[in-house]
Amino acid sequence: MNIISNVVFVTKGLRYKNRASTIEEWIESDRTKQDKQDNTPVPKANCPECDSAMDNDGLHHLVDWDDDKPMRVLFTLKCPKCKKRQGVYDDGEIYVSKSDFCPKCKEKVEVKSSRRGQVITTLYSCKKCDYSKKDIYDLKKSDDEHKKWEEEQAKKDLENKQLLEKYRTEFCLSEKEGKEYVETLEAMEVAQEVKACPAPDILYTLKIHNC
Repeated sequence: MNIISNVVFVTKGLRYKNRASTIEEWIESDRTKQDKQDNTPVPKANCPECDSAMDNDGLHHLVDWDDDKPMRVLFTLKCPKCKKRQGVYDDGEIYVSKSDFCPKCKEKVEVKSSRRGQVITTLYSCKKCDYSKKDIYDLKKSDDEHKKWEEEQAKKDLENKQLLEKYRTEFCLSEKEGKEYVETLEAMEVAQEVKACPAPDILYTLKIHNC
């Protein structure tokens, strides 16, 4: 084996050796996230428009990609009176969208939405400066794009699966090879310990000479 082959073999062996603990870490991580998602209580908040107590709209999702914040759940709350919706994290922090602020003067913009059929139109306007913006969201077009994305994703998943099967033997040890690697590694560790300890006759010699 050359140096590269040795490195690849050792890497494969260590991955096999740590496979069980790695899988357990993944399972525990997913379990923690699922528990956070399912069992986090809904925060309380009042409507910013009429100050009425807002109700849970039934929508919430886990936010665990913000390095500057702990893992949180973002809830969508709805006012029973004026029907205004607002995002609130489980710790009480109000969700603020970047689109709610003017890119020119950084003041809060006024947002109005309307819907006609499958088309949603959102108008952004700033009262302090002349900034305005119109977003048109076609639900039908969005559904078509999502369907296209799903088809492309399914194709990529199939290609990745085929690549995995093709190169599995090259980059992963089989069950038999993995067990042999672990047994060899353990035997080497034992041999190293034995080598580091003086033989019994040497110990006896040292003892009678008070060494």
